Amino acid sequence: MNYIQQAYKGERELWMFILTTLLVAGIFLANFVFYLFSEPGDLDAAYEMMSHWPANVSLVIILLPFVFLLGLLFVLVKFVHRRSILSLTTARSKVDFKRVLFSFLMVCTFTLVAFFISYSIDSSEIIFQFNLGKFAILFLISIVLFPFQIGLEEYLFRGYLMQ
Repeated sequence: MNYIQQAYKGERELWMFILTTLLVAGIFLANFVFYLFSEPGDLDAAYEMMSHWPANVSLVIILLPFVFLLGLLFVLVKFVHRRSILSLTTARSKVDFKRVLFSFLMVCTFTLVAFFISYSIDSSEIIFQFNLGKFAILFLISIVLFPFQIGLEEYLFRGYLMQ
């Protein structure tokens, strides 16, 4: 219950919540509205153009806005709401990394067990193909950029809006 009470810290006028939500989530809403009202030919042309780009370049272009948006959320929480960024994460004085590690290991264990069960039931659909160069690039993109996407989702919805 203490975590939800973090919302009572700092400045909490209604216009601040509306401003922060619209600024951070506005790109998604604008993109959705643009998609709904755009001509089908325009979307087909955009998809055709992106199909000629390397897949990793497309992935980086898709993930880069999350870096900006997560930073924007942190800046708005810090300077508009006058709250610490830690208040979005926990009600404690510091992050409990033992819990984070435990959760990470639980997800990894569940994923690996589910994979091996699926593999033992029917391995005909799984093909092993490994290219170190492609893997290294995708791994680097994943380690650097996906945490921003995941972080934005978690901090915006579970950290900010839930409070």
